[in-house]
Amino acid sequence: MERTIDEIVRGANPDLERNNRVFDQQHKSWVEVARGMVDKAALWRLANAAVPGEEDNNDSALTVAEKMINP
Repeated sequence: MERTIDEIVRGANPDLERNNRVFDQQHKSWVEVARGMVDKAALWRLANAAVPGEEDNNDSALTVAEKMINP
């Protein structure tokens, strides 16, 4: 099985791919970052609701973030 140079480098340094995903991002405004945080918090809320016995403890943080985006 032939391996490309990219596969070899990734195999030698498993953090390389992760670092590329993290650091090769474009700069985002704080509003875009806050929207992303609200979206992710909403997904976690849905996931927690699907698990019996799990309580949602993120209401206050989610409410604050939503107010920052939609004053």
